[in-house]
Amino acid sequence: MNCPNCQQNLQNDFRFCPYCGSEVNRGLFCPSCGNKVEQNWVSCPQCGTALKGITSSQAPQQQIPRPEHQPYGYRHSSSGGKHRRKKGFLGGLFSS
Repeated sequence: MNCPNCQQNLQNDFRFCPYCGSEVNRGLFCPSCGNKVEQNWVSCPQCGTALKGITSSQAPQQQIPRPEHQPYGYRHSSSGGKHRRKKGFLGGLFSS
């Protein structure tokens, strides 16, 4: 496959040209399910979505899953912020 802008030879799985940065046209895809479709098709054979007016730049929108847990190293305090740090042996000697 060649870049439509600079005509450099590209790998088939590239979405953008590494030489000029242009988006590589890989065909038409259903905006709902991402199935590859033809220019003259009226609806997607996979999901039935109407295809009138789609362009090659339209791609299915993917939802990015959000983690349901807190990031690593984060803990909620069960003491309500009233936790006092215990003084060690040396801390007890020098604090008096």
